[in-house]
Amino acid sequence: MTDYIKKATQKADILLEAMPYINKFHNKTVVIKYGGSAMTDENIRNLVIGDIAFMKMVGINPVIVHGGGPEINAQLKMSNIEPNFVNGIRVTDKATMKTVEMVLSGQINKSLVSDFQRHNAKAVGISGKDGLLIEAQKKQGEVDLGYVGDIVNYLHLPGGYAAAFYGGHRSGIGSSTLCGCRDYKLLRVPGNGR
Repeated sequence: MTDYIKKATQKADILLEAMPYINKFHNKTVVIKYGGSAMTDENIRNLVIGDIAFMKMVGINPVIVHGGGPEINAQLKMSNIEPNFVNGIRVTDKATMKTVEMVLSGQINKSLVSDFQRHNAKAVGISGKDGLLIEAQKKQGEVDLGYVGDIVNYLHLPGGYAAAFYGGHRSGIGSSTLCGCRDYKLLRVPGNGR
């Protein structure tokens, strides 16, 4: 068997295996939590983005909720701000929030949109602040976490694009919290074991 035939057979097998899922999720919104090494390893990132672009091409509406913890921590360090966590949640003061928004919205989000466009997939990068997509209130607890919030309300997402966004309207919403909104099917791209 030639290499061409082997590769074509492998692709056909993958498509046959995917058909039940394509049928089940056609015209449905699927929220994908994306972070960890799946974002930072270029080979894995390219494969993941290609797979998500394929989902869109077969009629599934993917929405990517991305993280960026390592990049945020690196930028905070460059700004001489020490990252602070309580029970795995980033304590977010005003300076930290400014850095978080800059990294997530200005760098990572735009990079993901470019990645999708390289795969010929329409994509738009949005944040929870855009159009009041997500409304939040300050998280209450024994420890003041700063601008960390809980989701109060969220708008349904448009299905025409693969959307990459991060949470937060007047509050920082972690991607895990955002993915807790159960109106959509949730897929997690393994990365750092979370």
